[in-house]
Amino acid sequence: MSLKIIFLILSLFSGTIELGGIFFALKMGIGVKYVILIGLFYQLGNLFPVPLNLTKKILIILNGLSIFLLGVFYLSKFNFLIFISYIFTTIVIQSLRAEGKSDVRTEIKRGFRIIGFLLAYLFNLKILFIINLITFILLFSYFKNKKIKVFYPKVINKLGKIMIFHQMHYFSYVYVLLIIFYKSEHLNFLKIAFYFSISWMVYTSISIIVSSENYKKVFLLGHLYLSVILLMLFFVNKIEIVNILWILSGVGGGTVFCLKKLSKRYICNEEIIFYENIGHILGVMVSFIFIIIFENKLNYIFLFSFIFALTAYILMLNYTDD
Repeated sequence: MSLKIIFLILSLFSGTIELGGIFFALKMGIGVKYVILIGLFYQLGNLFPVPLNLTKKILIILNGLSIFLLGVFYLSKFNFLIFISYIFTTIVIQSLRAEGKSDVRTEIKRGFRIIGFLLAYLFNLKILFIINLITFILLFSYFKNKKIKVFYPKVINKLGKIMIFHQMHYFSYVYVLLIIFYKSEHLNFLKIAFYFSISWMVYTSISIIVSSENYKKVFLLGHLYLSVILLMLFFVNKIEIVNILWILSGVGGGTVFCLKKLSKRYICNEEIIFYENIGHILGVMVSFIFIIIFENKLNYIFLFSFIFALTAYILMLNYTDD
């Protein structure tokens, strides 16, 4: 089996466990803050390719522990074991994916993640076990054994700050929005997975559709538009309109490709990935704190997201290529 095929399988798995983990937590009925927590655990797994790259031996141990904990959970029903197993699964999958990421076009990689999102409505304990088992097998044929590698920039540069706030705008609201959909009782998990996938298709298509190389201008227009959409999401109550606005927000969010184009001139690929990962985690942390304080006012999250998107816009407005 080629490395590209293995990478695409792992990309499908990553989409399935990200969205599937949220669905599983909702099905367990353990409280909305734990739904956000499992989303945070998924994002924490992204820190292990960058900044911390683990060895094959450590990943085998983590994968084995994940399988063991799933077995113990099945017998004991101690919920916290699922969370530990889940983060170990994410660490292993994301570490393996990092090995083949550079060989696959972004659109294809995201395409397989989108397929994973669609399959997420089926997610359960057995599927998590199967994913762990297949990943365990792939570990032996795919991952090269090397020393632990740690990478992080000493100073956050201008593009890094913009990337962090861009990622924070999305990850501060997305898991809360899934809770809003679930609580509305208008959408089942299959429909939510479908609309989630559509939003990602829109997001992914922007880098293909936009031909302009004036990346600063495209990013600014995209984030100004995005800020307006996020404000509208705060004021709208009808779930069908919320759904449409969410999908349309992908047009503005998709202009993040401009940062990656600009970053190629000034910073290494690992550095921009580091900023992405930090933005993911900070965004979900904001979401977690928000859900504890404003559990009965979930639409307020869009005000926070609006501020982050607008901050990314202002930072880019003042950005120069020096």
